[in-house]
Amino acid sequence: MQLFKHFLRCVLFGFRCRLAWLILAATVSCAASAADPYPSRPIRMIIAFSAGGSLDLTGRVVAQKMAEFSGQSVVVDNRVGAGGITGSDIVAKSEPDGYTLLVASASNAVHPAIFPKGPHNFGQDFAPVSILSTSAYAVAAAPNLPVSSIKEFLVLARSRTRPLSFGSSGNGGLPHLSAELFKSMTNIDMLHIPYKGGSLALIDLMGGRIDLMFNSIPLLLPQAKVGKIKMIAVTTMRRAEFVPDVPTISESGVPGYNVSGWYGIVVPAKTPAAVITKLHQEIVRILKLQDVRSKITGGGGTVVGSTPEEFSAVIHADITKWKILVSKVSIKAE
Repeated sequence: MQLFKHFLRCVLFGFRCRLAWLILAATVSCAASAADPYPSRPIRMIIAFSAGGSLDLTGRVVAQKMAEFSGQSVVVDNRVGAGGITGSDIVAKSEPDGYTLLVASASNAVHPAIFPKGPHNFGQDFAPVSILSTSAYAVAAAPNLPVSSIKEFLVLARSRTRPLSFGSSGNGGLPHLSAELFKSMTNIDMLHIPYKGGSLALIDLMGGRIDLMFNSIPLLLPQAKVGKIKMIAVTTMRRAEFVPDVPTISESGVPGYNVSGWYGIVVPAKTPAAVITKLHQEIVRILKLQDVRSKITGGGGTVVGSTPEEFSAVIHADITKWKILVSKVSIKAE
């Protein structure tokens, strides 16, 4: 019996020793990891929309340069679904360590208004790093509509007993809300016709089956150049570099109207400040490269490179604007 007790004590002692070594090894490993310079392993960049669009193009240009500068691979991961919520939710719930990034867009700032009970809150669950680029939307009229300016469109809309129509790429998207903001600020009525994508709406605009459309300049400009549609305004406060002769809505009789698209990098909310600072420095460095700037401007964007604080101000201003609008009108997401 004494021999058995001695044997048991030895076994327990050995177990405690092994456990102590395991705890010590884990502690040392964590300390070593914490001391590793960022980035020390591959980065995952999530794009919440399909490949081939301007958001995807911008993200991939930045990802390529990040990989070159850091020596770590940057894996672009297109996670499509729920109007961008599927991809952004992955980032919101990922480890806040700087190794999972989201290429966000102005559409993300619409989500808190359209999906108040969504899986995450864009204004609270992400930390801004930098705006990559901004872009204006254009307002295009059907070729058979007897207007060539916003002022003429407003006169026509107010003279009609039946409302003019506008098409969008879907309920609750930024093109839809841009038109709803226009309606709200001008006190006119327009019939919304949602499509499953901007290209389908554009086809009906060219055919005169809808009267107006708000969408990106790269989508609308080729058809405007050949006279298949009429580009009558842009949505930003300043005229767009791509179409400097096209006036803004604000200067065309609707003062203060302003909708600007943007793309930017965000990370989970609790990401360490030092990591955000390093990311910001690298992104600003990348955006100063001429080949990067050429690719972004070629896709219709204006290169920015903001501070995290400036980006935060833009996000929260947009969230507030769209919440106010959605509270005034009945808008439901698809």
